[in-house]
Amino acid sequence: GPGWKSAPDNKLYVIDLTANPPARIDTVTVGKQPSGMAINRAGDLALVTNRADNSISVLAIQGKQVRLVDTVSIGEQVAHVAFTPDGKRALAAKFPGHKVALLEVDGQKVTYAKRDLTVGLWPYNLDITPDGKLALTADNGAAGTSDGNIDTVSVIDLEANPPRVIDKVVVGDAPEGLAVSPTGKLAVAALLRGSNN
Repeated sequence: GPGWKSAPDNKLYVIDLTANPPARIDTVTVGKQPSGMAINRAGDLALVTNRADNSISVLAIQGKQVRLVDTVSIGEQVAHVAFTPDGKRALAAKFPGHKVALLEVDGQKVTYAKRDLTVGLWPYNLDITPDGKLALTADNGAAGTSDGNIDTVSVIDLEANPPRVIDKVVVGDAPEGLAVSPTGKLAVAALLRGSNN
């Protein structure tokens, strides 16, 4: 009815995939509206972007235990995050700011030194090649909706010092999902193309 209002949650669910069937074994409180998540290759650290809190939760993973160890303020809405293969850096998509934040990772300490890269409009998802040389962003456009206009995938050179955007690839209307293949030779952008469903 007219009194119904949505409210962002603040829960992260821990699922034991070794159980048969898989089972939820814990619930961790993070920031409001957890959205994107990444786990480093070592499997001992996770980052969760909290869209409604403009922050990133830092979680330590030890065996089947997951605990919140820090919260990094980003200052604006962040939609997704990804670790570099070596685990020493992470990138976070600053959705309304049309930027990607560069984060430094040292053990369980994650630092945001306010270094951003300007990408295409409304970056929603991002991924990093397995060799750590490039990052790609799905620049969703139109405040995160499909509007019939052409949008882009931005290409970030992570080997440059400092990292920088080196290209934008035209892909179609509203790329939202994005994934780089395990070989790093292909990437796929899923286009909304007229539907936000």
